[in-house]
Amino acid sequence: TIDDCKFTGSTSTDSGNFAFINTAAETTITNSEFIGGLFGIYAAIAQTGDELNVDKCTFTGIAGQDQTGPFIRLYTFDSNTISSSVFKDVAFPADVVANHGVIVIDTIYDTTILRFNLFTGITNAAAVSIISDDYSVSVLSNEFRNNDGGYADAGAISVVSDDPQGEITVKYNVFENNKGQIAGAIFSHTKSSQGNYPTFVIQNNFFSSNTFTYIQDVDKANDILIKCEYTSGSTISGNIRRVIREGDAKSLQSDEIKEIDSAYTNFIPYASSGNVHVRNNGWDPIRVPSTEKSFGSFDFPIKTLDYAVNLKSNNGDLNVVLYRQNYPITNPLLILDNRITIGDEVYCSSPYYTSGKSTIISSSSSYDSNHAFVIRTGSLILNAINIDISSSANPFELILLTGAGSIEINNADILSIDTADSKLIKSIQIIKSFKLQNINSLTSSQSSTSSLIDIKLSSESSFEISNTAIDIQNNIRLASIKVEGKPALFSFNHVLFQSVGTDPINAKIVQILGYKFNPIEVFNYSTVTNIVHPLVQLFGEDYSGQYDNVLLKSGWNLNVNQIYQLPTEFYSQVSVTSKRTYIGARH
Repeated sequence: TIDDCKFTGSTSTDSGNFAFINTAAETTITNSEFIGGLFGIYAAIAQTGDELNVDKCTFTGIAGQDQTGPFIRLYTFDSNTISSSVFKDVAFPADVVANHGVIVIDTIYDTTILRFNLFTGITNAAAVSIISDDYSVSVLSNEFRNNDGGYADAGAISVVSDDPQGEITVKYNVFENNKGQIAGAIFSHTKSSQGNYPTFVIQNNFFSSNTFTYIQDVDKANDILIKCEYTSGSTISGNIRRVIREGDAKSLQSDEIKEIDSAYTNFIPYASSGNVHVRNNGWDPIRVPSTEKSFGSFDFPIKTLDYAVNLKSNNGDLNVVLYRQNYPITNPLLILDNRITIGDEVYCSSPYYTSGKSTIISSSSSYDSNHAFVIRTGSLILNAINIDISSSANPFELILLTGAGSIEINNADILSIDTADSKLIKSIQIIKSFKLQNINSLTSSQSSTSSLIDIKLSSESSFEISNTAIDIQNNIRLASIKVEGKPALFSFNHVLFQSVGTDPINAKIVQILGYKFNPIEVFNYSTVTNIVHPLVQLFGEDYSGQYDNVLLKSGWNLNVNQIYQLPTEFYSQVSVTSKRTYIGARH
């Protein structure tokens, strides 16, 4: 296991054979940073046997005319997982394309899983290049944006094997502004033999502004181009796009490259002036209202919440007005670069609602995404909206932040997550702000080996949980927070931890890494009902559980007699002249 390490540059004078980590054993690499290097036939991480797990790492800075190697090269018969990592600012030479890719996959049989990663700013190569014939790859809930493949066939995922016959699953990803020679986002090569056809499952992805660059080629597509036949078990359907263009998705059909009719949903993007009304009796997005109707207005509301958020065709902030109903979602809500505010109509009346607050819901029988909300640099504000989410996906993060975004949830009766190995929120980069305020009940119903909150903060970030009751008996801890500098706001204020887990080793409430804090500044009138140590795990503490008293009422009582340490103006005699006397600030 390699954790919290930094690898910079290459000490080798030979630009063809270098690796920071070259391993044939089971290896786990977490919380590490890889900057630059000339790798050639190897890679920053070269795996030639057994399992590889890479989590929460950053890869950046490949550049130079001599560069031919990727950041990660996989050549193994075993399964591999690359998750929650960032691959950015990578430039390969423009005139060499062989085996180029930030991740090169040459594995067979067992599955390689890529999930929750960000690929951005990659030039002259595909982000992911699959060169083996008998591959098995799952690409789940990643973001590919602003990648220019140059001479590569696609900017995001390219199956370049001469005889592809493996399986690839691509679901719930964001493909935005990617470029390749003949496919903007996803490409698969022709087969050199008959039989053993590959399988493609490409579903529920978001495509926007992807383009091919070589217009002279007859066979080309903006999003997806598959130049081989595939098995009957393949499914290419249910993907969404904000702009409808001819030639976005094509494949080989009866010896001819044709449009894939089922590639996208029939939902028609709509333009919004800034407010959109959503009611259960609203317009089905497949039924397009005539142009004189104001789609999304009070009189002509939209029927589904995910359609209202994901398929707004014009740029700008959005205020989503709900009507105290249950709102099922079938796709995660994408909050990319704008501010999305969701709340109930103040003056709504029958027949548009029953009572109480609106609830965003999903069922594990029909929802298999790893997230309910994906936030990039935008912000999401939920005002008095309940959440009751269940998913068959494992692991599951209710909210995934891929960039410096913000999330604010106010005045909810319940935030309930009923999935295995679940989190409330996870960030793969430093976020701008996180705020939970006045939440009556925050709970995760199934057993999880992770923290409910797993985020990164900096000196420009803010974090606040206030007036909230939390049940974390099924998680190891409430929060694991990596801090790079003291945040502008960092506060747990009047938080009741109704129950905690029973793990005797790991911190049960909060783990703060990377910066030393005075816990009194962070925890204000936050309590835990049962006493299981350690409760707080802080960077720089002298021993485990040193600061647990900040969360225990018994600890408060120990400090009652220490009032003599305060300035004299606070402990001098006070004459009570009326039934009510205020000492200090009145709240």
